[in-house]
Amino acid sequence: MKKFFYCSLLILAAFGTAFFAWRTWRQRGTVDFFRSDPAVDLASSSHFRVDAAADRVYFLPDGEPRELQGIPTANACFFRLQGEKTIAIHQPFTGRIGFYFHVFIEASGSSKIHFSIGVRRQGRFLASRQIRAREFNAPVFQALNLAKGETLEISCQGQGTVYFTKPILYRIRPPQKRDYIFLIAADTLRGDAVGARVNGRPLTPNIDRFKRDSVDFSRCYSQSPWTLPAFMSMFSARYEFNHRLSKRSALGLDQPFLVKELSSRYVTVNLNPGIFMSKQFGFARHFDYFATDPSLAYASGGRELFARAIDLVDRGRFPASFMFLHTYQIHSPYSPPGEFLEQLNPSPLHTSLRSVPFSSQRKKFMPVDDALLRSYKELYQGEVLAFDSYFGEFVAALKKRGIYERSLIVLMSDHGEEFFEHGGWEHNHSMYDELLRVPLAIKLPGNDHRGLTIKESVGVIDILPTILGAAGIAAPAAPLDGLDLRPLMNGKKRLRPFLFSSVTTSRYLDAIPAKFAIIKDGFKVISNYAPSAADLEYFAAYGLPPRPGPVEIYDLERDPGEQKNLFPARQDVYRRVSGSLKRIRAIIKANLDRKPGMKQGEFDADLQKQMKSLGYL
Repeated sequence: MKKFFYCSLLILAAFGTAFFAWRTWRQRGTVDFFRSDPAVDLASSSHFRVDAAADRVYFLPDGEPRELQGIPTANACFFRLQGEKTIAIHQPFTGRIGFYFHVFIEASGSSKIHFSIGVRRQGRFLASRQIRAREFNAPVFQALNLAKGETLEISCQGQGTVYFTKPILYRIRPPQKRDYIFLIAADTLRGDAVGARVNGRPLTPNIDRFKRDSVDFSRCYSQSPWTLPAFMSMFSARYEFNHRLSKRSALGLDQPFLVKELSSRYVTVNLNPGIFMSKQFGFARHFDYFATDPSLAYASGGRELFARAIDLVDRGRFPASFMFLHTYQIHSPYSPPGEFLEQLNPSPLHTSLRSVPFSSQRKKFMPVDDALLRSYKELYQGEVLAFDSYFGEFVAALKKRGIYERSLIVLMSDHGEEFFEHGGWEHNHSMYDELLRVPLAIKLPGNDHRGLTIKESVGVIDILPTILGAAGIAAPAAPLDGLDLRPLMNGKKRLRPFLFSSVTTSRYLDAIPAKFAIIKDGFKVISNYAPSAADLEYFAAYGLPPRPGPVEIYDLERDPGEQKNLFPARQDVYRRVSGSLKRIRAIIKANLDRKPGMKQGEFDADLQKQMKSLGYL
């Protein structure tokens, strides 16, 4: 009898454990949203061409191909409408549900297309949302009531082009029962700007408070010193010399992009200011909602970014969301809102970098006087102070909705900014800490491990593997350079022997030669490729770049400013990394010998306009 009793207890315990695991799995969004893949007649597919790598769709009328502008992804449904078409949408839910997709309509001639979403009930189509337009290009959110036996349909009438992303159907939950991951990217934020004090007052009081709820990685390094390769290292979890992205090509379709794995459990959202965060390079892959707004780059870009994010939280009501939020608020040309600049200096020498003579990349190494240098730093700090304020407003909005505590929130940057510490300005040109060392704070659900500081060297390549691990999602089978950082949170002292950063195939300026760095045991070893005469001529009119030699070694503990090159004296350090130096040089040589997939200058007109606004052209 006792044996039967204990066996019964074991069975009940196992059942209870299984039920709890099922309930947790269910609550994480696995069964609460569904991406439908409508069966669309592709007889009109000859009217279109798809560039999968660059996420572009081209309509092929008589003459030159014409891109469908403003669409979020090529992984969608599109067809040439000639008359009427009805498309059934498979739905696994009944009751009150949410419906989301992005719709693009372009009618032929002067006619309009009538596009409806609705329910077929007892043989009748009842429209819940109707769009009648010659042109329409926007996300659509709709709440619907579905009873058993009813079907969801899209009805189209007219002549022209119709496109829509794969519809997402989901159970609507109150905010307190939704799961959120927010990955917030403050472009150009230096690691040492966070926690800094200016004139006796904190520069980042809101970020400082957030870090007290988070795990702070005080030695996080970007894998490249500018936006395009650094963010691709983050999303692919691969070093720059392994993902091989360049400004002339999109990410290879054989490369990992870890949003794919996140999309198995989360509706994926990307709010960005464009320019190099563009689908042209592959950044839109596997995002359900990909929106580019250049206003996120300017004086109040951070405020606008967070306002749009909160609007999506309120409108979308997805049960589980991964939201990547990116702003160029801090990026040059610095034009901080006056209220923040005046907190630093009531009478600033300049109120905008646009009034300072740095409009050309040729001036990257141009010396300036001390007064202008102070003003340059002050403008940057004004932007940091503004972003910090807007970030604080965002955190307050999450708390007001009851979703802060249960959310996973990551605050990071892709690279820093130089203020002539090593004879240069801005970024993209060196391997020193002012460009590579960036903030990384990870707030776990329930504020787990709050207040923990980890001094082990980690990289932005580790962010997505850590998010996947925290979400209980398996990493892709493809080889990754990034690692899950949770073992460090649990007491492990070391994850890897080396950490790499580089700028090789991804160089923004061809006149700046390739270079890479190895960070090991508190030392940084930099390998520099020699500039050519033509490279030096590019900068000659305003100031030549520094010439540190082929190898640099810095003791990051004793010389955090990297002012004393220990090569060739520290041959012991050099020998420890010599094998890695040789291996990486061989990889870089092979990569540089490849022919790029996109010709230089082959940026579309809109992207070129945005690049010019940030001083890239």
